[in-house]
Amino acid sequence: MLRYDKRSLSQITHIALHHTAAPVSLGPLRIAELHVNEDAARGKEAWPGIGYHYFIHADGAIEQTNHLETASYHVYRHNHYTVGVAFAGSFMNGRIPTSAQLRTGAHLIAWLMQELHVPLARIWGHREFPENTTVCPGSEWTGGNRWRDLLFERIDQVQEGIGVKNIRHYLLLGTQTLAQGGRYSFSDILPYIERFQPTVGFSVEDAKYAEYVTIIGGEAAVSAATEQALRNHGCQIDRVAGRDPEETLRFLAELVRLERRFQEYEVDF
Repeated sequence: MLRYDKRSLSQITHIALHHTAAPVSLGPLRIAELHVNEDAARGKEAWPGIGYHYFIHADGAIEQTNHLETASYHVYRHNHYTVGVAFAGSFMNGRIPTSAQLRTGAHLIAWLMQELHVPLARIWGHREFPENTTVCPGSEWTGGNRWRDLLFERIDQVQEGIGVKNIRHYLLLGTQTLAQGGRYSFSDILPYIERFQPTVGFSVEDAKYAEYVTIIGGEAAVSAATEQALRNHGCQIDRVAGRDPEETLRFLAELVRLERRFQEYEVDF
């Protein structure tokens, strides 16, 4: 039975970032099959298993696929001192990791940096290692949308405590929410609050520390700039907004009827 070599944690000095260069629907089991069988099909020695140590799904879920002490194959001639972190997807032609992948990936990498004493200067894309002629982790890593910069900014935020999430779900109420004259009232949104029990408030600063933020109403209630600022802090946003306040409230009531917390996300609470 083939097995990867082992190493001590003290030997690890770099973290290598990858994309799977495959549809996001291909999970680690299928990727492992490709890693094991691809070289064997070309007459080369088969890999003992998946090459990555961590696999980050499109929804941000993280799976550990090898022990850190495992010197798995993922960077040619540089496996013995690297940890491999793979983001599901192919980041070419304008495509980059999802917001959820960037958020949880930043937390994972910040933790690895702390545990393994690896500085940010040693977080490299696969193609940045010597003797590795590959586009991995995609053409958008340092070109185009430059997702390297987005990821590193998130890592900095996590290290500074900005990205730490201590609220699961925040219901952000805008300026219209409790206004008079045909706008929303607290009693209108109370059924949603009673059913799902989010943290409720008007504070954008508090909302930044939530994993999920539900915004009620259009940009007149909460601006697009505010929404983007929350996304930059790693929040996943669900805006419930109709063409008018009455339609917005119907959307909210429908969520309660369906017992569905979010329109855009399927999340277990």
